[in-house]
Amino acid sequence: MRSIVKTAAVALGGIALAVSGQGIAGAATTATTSTTPVPSCVTAQASYFFNTLVAVTNGCSTQQSVRVNFGPSTNQCVVLQAGQTTTVTEPDFFWFTGLTTC
Repeated sequence: MRSIVKTAAVALGGIALAVSGQGIAGAATTATTSTTPVPSCVTAQASYFFNTLVAVTNGCSTQQSVRVNFGPSTNQCVVLQAGQTTTVTEPDFFWFTGLTTC
């Protein structure tokens, strides 16, 4: 019985270490993303219902590369043609924090 408990404790410790390592790597990646705001002709409308949905519209006359930022540390880069609208989705525990350039 003790060997089962020890094995389980080692396995859980390894899982916790792996998860914390991924969190550290993710935080380092996020810190290097752009903070340059998008042009005012690019707009976003967020809605929250089971998931966070962000409709991003490019009202500019040229193609735009836009990073849709979600808290605490995730983001998605999308390329929008002039006049195009797309919806970016994340689980509801990630909230929309704004747009920056890719």
